Amino acid sequence: MHWFAKHLVLATLDRVRSTANQPIPPPRARGDEAILRIALRSDAQSMHRVYQASLSGPRQEAVFLRLVRCFPQLCVIATHRGSCVGYTVGRIRRGIRTHRLAAYLHSFAIEGEARRKGVGTALFQFFLDNARTLGVAEVDLEVDRENRTAIALYSRSGLEVLPEAKTGNDATLYMGMTFPVIGSSVLRK
Repeated sequence: MHWFAKHLVLATLDRVRSTANQPIPPPRARGDEAILRIALRSDAQSMHRVYQASLSGPRQEAVFLRLVRCFPQLCVIATHRGSCVGYTVGRIRRGIRTHRLAAYLHSFAIEGEARRKGVGTALFQFFLDNARTLGVAEVDLEVDRENRTAIALYSRSGLEVLPEAKTGNDATLYMGMTFPVIGSSVLRK
């Protein structure tokens, strides 16, 4: 599929699956002065700064803005003394295992100085808690095979490598977990 057409399809699906009308969870304070909260549109630039310092890839600021607007519960930032030190950016899409609605972790990064201090674990747990509250059937993500730290975090959080799922990139793999479905989802099918 041509890049533009793929982008248009994703943007349309994001608007259709948006969780923006769902309740926003309150911030979580940590003892080390870090605060976890839902990202605002005004946070996209500082999130992108952390992305550029931590990961490699094309500019994502416009995508971050769209996902913060469409899926606020899955876009979380960690701030320390007012500065963004980490983030998660997610979206709702069809799950790899269940083919039902899933929370997909689009991007996740922690600034170098905030690493190995529990910020990433707390951020990812907030993401998982919010996904569970939204009533999705599963959580999926793609991770670099060489990123042992991230793979260990995801494994400790309950995700498993999905060997049957092909990413189209030999350098990455899919990981995921399913949630028991209790009642009905707050999201449209």
